[in-house]
Amino acid sequence: MRHREISAILVIGTLLAACGGGTGSSDPTASPSCGPPPAVPTPFPAWLNSPPNGSTNVSRDVGMLIETGAEEPGQNGAIMIAVTSAAGAVPLGAPTSAPSPLPSPFSTSPPQYSGPYVAIPLPTLAPNTTYTVSDNYTGWANNPPQCTATITQFSGSFTTSQ
Repeated sequence: MRHREISAILVIGTLLAACGGGTGSSDPTASPSCGPPPAVPTPFPAWLNSPPNGSTNVSRDVGMLIETGAEEPGQNGAIMIAVTSAAGAVPLGAPTSAPSPLPSPFSTSPPQYSGPYVAIPLPTLAPNTTYTVSDNYTGWANNPPQCTATITQFSGSFTTSQ
């Protein structure tokens, strides 16, 4: 009989501890917080220079896209460029310096976009397909316990030819 009483006390004690008996907070209404955002500016999305945003009949073997601001760091790391279509993500090569002379057609960046032109190598693309170019970076998000999130910014889109 004594053994059952001790077992029952141990089970009840374990259940109480598992139900928040050790949170360390005396305020049951307190909620976790991520605190204030870091003092780092949100980056502008990179500007799609080539092929220009909205271009159609882009060659399937264009070979690269060129952006301004693509190397600007986000709040917790570098901007990652993504090119996607309805079929999924396109594998990209490592960013390099843009060629000289710059390819044509070419869209000049507005003044608020600074930094060098960056070339991102592309494989041969599918015909008659619209591709979206976006920039992803890790930014602050006050959503405890997740205090960061992947932020996606649209840079532009283009459609390939036959």
